[in-house]
Amino acid sequence: MKISILITSVILLFSCSNNQKTNEPNNIQTPNDESKQAKVISENLIKINILGTWISNDDKKSKMIFTKEFLVDIYDNEIIDTLSYVIENKESLLKTIDLKANIEFNYSIDYLTSKNLSLIYLERGNTLNFTKQN
Repeated sequence: MKISILITSVILLFSCSNNQKTNEPNNIQTPNDESKQAKVISENLIKINILGTWISNDDKKSKMIFTKEFLVDIYDNEIIDTLSYVIENKESLLKTIDLKANIEFNYSIDYLTSKNLSLIYLERGNTLNFTKQN
């Protein structure tokens, strides 16, 4: 009899403490909120750092020029194509759109600093590395 009263008391004690915890206000920022904020910050940094002329590490004749609105693809000092582009904050996705041919190319921005850019071409999985021209 004493054991059953003790067990009942312990159960009631735990159930009361759980109710108190659920009534407390939640002012703590969740990891999801922090992640969203970090993605917005990183998206803005990407848009700033990507502007300029990038020379391919594999083929010095190949260049990309990012302006605020367009990506100009150049080979051997001749313009190959001018593409519009968007950067989406989900995993730093770079989408380029050839408006004439209505073709979209998707890249993941693997690495970006003020001097180096590494893109993964998602359709093939190959990596393209560039150095920023001064």
